[in-house]
Amino acid sequence: PAFTGAPTVPTAATGTSTTQIASTAFVAAAQGGGLRTLTPIFRAMLELTRPALLPIPPRVVPYRITGATRYVDPAVVGPGTGTFADPFKSPASATLAAGDGLLFKAGTTTTLTAAIVPAVAGTIVAPIVIGVYDGASTAVDKRIYSRQGMAAINCGGLAISAVLVQNKRFVCIDGLAFTNNTGASPFVLVQQNSQGSQILNCSAVGGQNHIQAGGWESDHAIEGCSSVGATKWGISLLITYNDSASRVQFNRVTGCGERSILVFDNYESFSFSGTIACNVVQDSATALEDGIWLIVKGGAPKIFRNTVRRCKIGIGFVSSFASSTAMSDFSGAVIENNDVSNCEFNVSLGLCSGSWLIQYNRLIDAGSLTGAAPVTTAAFGRNIELFGLSDTTNLVRDG
Repeated sequence: PAFTGAPTVPTAATGTSTTQIASTAFVAAAQGGGLRTLTPIFRAMLELTRPALLPIPPRVVPYRITGATRYVDPAVVGPGTGTFADPFKSPASATLAAGDGLLFKAGTTTTLTAAIVPAVAGTIVAPIVIGVYDGASTAVDKRIYSRQGMAAINCGGLAISAVLVQNKRFVCIDGLAFTNNTGASPFVLVQQNSQGSQILNCSAVGGQNHIQAGGWESDHAIEGCSSVGATKWGISLLITYNDSASRVQFNRVTGCGERSILVFDNYESFSFSGTIACNVVQDSATALEDGIWLIVKGGAPKIFRNTVRRCKIGIGFVSSFASSTAMSDFSGAVIENNDVSNCEFNVSLGLCSGSWLIQYNRLIDAGSLTGAAPVTTAAFGRNIELFGLSDTTNLVRDG
């Protein structure tokens, strides 16, 4: 029959599944009840599949002076005896033993005639500390901790490193501002058998290379540093050892001419499984150079919570095996929760086997420095570039 108006029928019990006519009340109850039942299930399923993202890494605890403290104030007549009341005029007058500290007066500029070279190694309980002190302090511990660029070190236009740590373990360099060197020597150079170095809260301006650590052992920390205008490398780890513990975190690199943050094994087949986190990299000098770049023979690096802007490659790694012609195993590598934009390739991986993960990154405006024009007329840009890969267990998701 043809019904008019609003005819009624009995409302069946929820869950009824017969040829009986369904009232609108029955349909509404069925839909509402189903959605109310499924929503918490769906939410639980989403929580189960959501990975636990890597947390903000803890800050490095600076080594403490456990032996004698030698003070340097370039404004005194000198030469001085190195005490707080009678500081050295030049660091060249200081002789350090394990556990000792060499502190420069805050707000001063010391011009070097040669690199500062620790003569002995520190130990985990008696490290060597090169840092900054408060000339007006009345406290027993006059050292200034974890404040960037408090005393300036001028290399005098010479082709030298300001601080050279070679075959010396457990050395902390904290709070110094480096300027005015020439040549390829980094302002801070830690190399060979030099485990456990700390380069903290330093700054560097100009020159070819700024801060470089590495060598035959690992557990280096480069944290809280600023690099501006290096014509080659800003911050680098040159490893000649399988490095699983070194950290490069909370640094800022701007206007670098070649590679802003680099981990490189010099094509000698060493792996890197350390941490690169919470760094800010932007404005490479030519807009055609790299932000965070690893050239190593595999490993499980954790690269997370970094911000990269206006570079050629924002974040990436490539096998160094056989001079980057053969694949390396990057099982366990993670690129996660980074913010990368306006690079020719925001993320790039090459010659990588194994099981690695790219997830929860914000990648936008690849191929354009400004969002309006390509980096080069021949480059269209890619948010994620993968080349020369193998295996099917790699995962790119949720970006």
